[in-house]
Amino acid sequence: MAREIGYPANPFTLLHDGMWKLIDDNPMWDNLVAPRNRIRFTSATDRDPIKQEKDTACYPELWLCPQAGVVNPHYDSCSAMVKYRYQWVLTTADWRSNAILEQCQFAMLCSMVNFKPFIESLTWEGVRFAKRCDAQSFNVGGQDPKKSGGIVGWAAMWQNEIEIHLPRTLLIAAATRAPCP
Repeated sequence: MAREIGYPANPFTLLHDGMWKLIDDNPMWDNLVAPRNRIRFTSATDRDPIKQEKDTACYPELWLCPQAGVVNPHYDSCSAMVKYRYQWVLTTADWRSNAILEQCQFAMLCSMVNFKPFIESLTWEGVRFAKRCDAQSFNVGGQDPKKSGGIVGWAAMWQNEIEIHLPRTLLIAAATRAPCP
């Protein structure tokens, strides 16, 4: 996957990488969103992957953005629980709904067919931690020309929520390890 060396894997990085794997493993995306326009936010060297100067070659663009969630470090007698939300954001620079928007919506639906079984199969420290995976909703509207260098077109957002449960013993052990490099 796209994770660069230097950052240790943890449940959040595994979820992020797993979500991208669902996209990267679907060849429908190959002709829809160029790899350079898949904004991953995982580079070890690029602290700001958002393109400041944009032209039509920068589109369509797909981002995976972490969102708000809910945390309960004392969910039950043994584990902590986090409900973590992710949002896929697509900007098209094209008002023709059938040209890019609907093609990407269909590719996203096809990618998400394996969302639940794939994400629930991920392990950290030998534990399957994802207990519930929901593809929740999607919204469609126009992209903001002020944020896209005057370029306009459709934008779409797909919401996902993943509930993870982690044994507190593993979290305590992780907290006592040496700090990241």
